[in-house]
Amino acid sequence: MKKSLLLVLGLAATMVLAACEPTEPTPSTSDSTGTEDTSVYVTGIEIVDYDTKAPIDVLNISLTNGGDVDVVLTPTNADVKDVTWSVSEEGILDLTEIDYGSVEALKAGTVTLTATAVGAEEGTTVSDSITVNVSEYTYLDIADFATAAEDGQIYAFSGILEDLDHNDEYGNAFITDPVTGATLQIYGSTTTESALTKDESGAYDYKNPKDAKTTLADYENGELVTGYGLWTANFSNLSAIFLTHEADDTKYTASVSTEIENGTATLDKSTDLAYGETVTVTVAPAEGYVANNVVVETAYGQISAEKTGETTFTFKATCKNVVKATFFKPVQGAISVDLTASSGNLAAFGLSTGYTSATAEIQELTFEGTYMNVSKQTNWTEELLVLADRSSKVTAPEGGTLTITGKTFTSIEVTYRWWAKSSTTFAIQYSNDGSVWTDLMAPTNMPSGVDYAEDQHYTSAGTDFEATMLRLCVNTDEDENRRVGLVNITVGTK
Repeated sequence: MKKSLLLVLGLAATMVLAACEPTEPTPSTSDSTGTEDTSVYVTGIEIVDYDTKAPIDVLNISLTNGGDVDVVLTPTNADVKDVTWSVSEEGILDLTEIDYGSVEALKAGTVTLTATAVGAEEGTTVSDSITVNVSEYTYLDIADFATAAEDGQIYAFSGILEDLDHNDEYGNAFITDPVTGATLQIYGSTTTESALTKDESGAYDYKNPKDAKTTLADYENGELVTGYGLWTANFSNLSAIFLTHEADDTKYTASVSTEIENGTATLDKSTDLAYGETVTVTVAPAEGYVANNVVVETAYGQISAEKTGETTFTFKATCKNVVKATFFKPVQGAISVDLTASSGNLAAFGLSTGYTSATAEIQELTFEGTYMNVSKQTNWTEELLVLADRSSKVTAPEGGTLTITGKTFTSIEVTYRWWAKSSTTFAIQYSNDGSVWTDLMAPTNMPSGVDYAEDQHYTSAGTDFEATMLRLCVNTDEDENRRVGLVNITVGTK
């Protein structure tokens, strides 16, 4: 897909282009009187952006913002180079000033615009066509929303649909420009145009009908979509009405991050990738290390690759694919606390009276915050100790916090599982006095596409520290389903 262009207002009908450097002339012919015809005729024509002269397939304009186009003729020194313009449907575009390159809209709709020139043979022509989408609202390129969009206004858009979950009735997703990589967060979408209204003061209002499961059932990630929506500057997102969707043949690339440590990762393919095409990642840990996981940085966030073997992972290509593998060195001879539950209550962890291990390496496990229980998420095979927070706090320990107190700790490994796709923030910290805490694992949100049933692993390997206290902190918004389940904590001591 070539990038859709938003251009300047204008109008017209016949365009004459100046000749440039000479090329090979078209062979001469004779007319009906026997006179030799030495004219140089057009053999090729292409519609381009007026300013950049880049070829275009699609022109997106609105009722208040037109577009500028031009044509490039082959050969450039043609003598007979008159160009005529036509449309597939009358009444949508005004072409009265097309000879100045300008296209103006008369009403909303989609139309094919064609440029035609006389060919070398008598009665023949050469032509090129583009699709023109006319929206009632101002069209913005995805990259321009951050700087040009005004809060509470309606804008038209087009791009590649990403991260749409067909089980999500709200229709949350992302729209990405595959050329620039710019992405736009769609917070609620539908095809029901009545979801967008105006109140008595004339302000726009979007009420999500929560019908995305049905109205967007045939929309697929990787398709080219068009629509319009209400811009909310506070959250930098658009509540959208989708108008059209169609398959797109853009090809993508994948690469391996240069920031990988303690091992390597290779891809079985990295170019000419169709959207959704499966890519296999093979990892090779350095001596003494084991593979932890593989994540893929996309245009809309980080997703987890699926583990398919001891050293292999797979993921499906999106508009952006940067692969990063992590490795860890297992702690030898450390104290391990298994946090899977069987009794279904907090006493299973000694948390009602404190926890004391046989070796006294871990002296106490304590909990503070707003929420903790023992439960089993749908995809978990056993009950886990669950940390969560429903107080809308973002700074530990105001959320759910599990603190480990004991001898001098020098390392920590945590195996955990995400509860649900959300804004959950999970952090691991250390301290020697309980007043000043330092991040080991900085606050981390659950990546998109993660498998809830898959163990996630954090290790402090490579970070030198000594502390008498460690804590695991979970902070979320008010949705109680946004939690982290703890499987195992392993600490190394001095």
